[in-house]
This record gives sequence, structure tokens and C-alpha cells, in this order.
Amino acid sequence: MQDSSPLLAAAAAGQGSAVRALLSGGALIDAPDVTGVTAMMAAAAQGHVDCMQILLSFHAGKLCVHTRCHSPSHRCAPITWGI
Repeated sequence: MQDSSPLLAAAAAGQGSAVRALLSGGALIDAPDVTGVTAMMAAAAQGHVDCMQILLSFHAGKLCVHTRCHSPSHRCAPITWGI
């Protein structure tokens, strides 16, 4: 991920404890990277449900839309549905 924040990188890597610590420390939960990807989108794309649950518990945007019209649910569809 280009120019990703520590939160986005932790979510993409499935590091739930780091995601929780960063959010507890005040990380910006819905801040996108330079391509428009948020931590929720990154976690969804990699199938990291535990990270998604942590992000949701901190009120991450479920409906944030990527610049290419992809929401977190669009990004996790290939994993969930085997596409």
C-alpha cells in the first residue's frame, strides 16, 4: 500500500492488537491512503474479519467508498463468495 498509515498497514496485515492500540491512541480511523483505501477496506480486502470487528467497534465508516466506487463489502466479496 502506497503511503499507508500505520493503522492501514496493521489492518491490511491482520494485526488486530496493533489496530486496537493505534485506535486507542487516537489514529484517524477513516483516513484514506493516497489511492483512497481506508483501514476498513484494507482489512476487508484481506479477509481480516477480526480487524474489521475492531474497526467497527471504534465506529469506522462501513459505507466509505473508494475512488473506484468500492465499499468495504465490495472489497471482501471475492473472499466471502469465493470469486
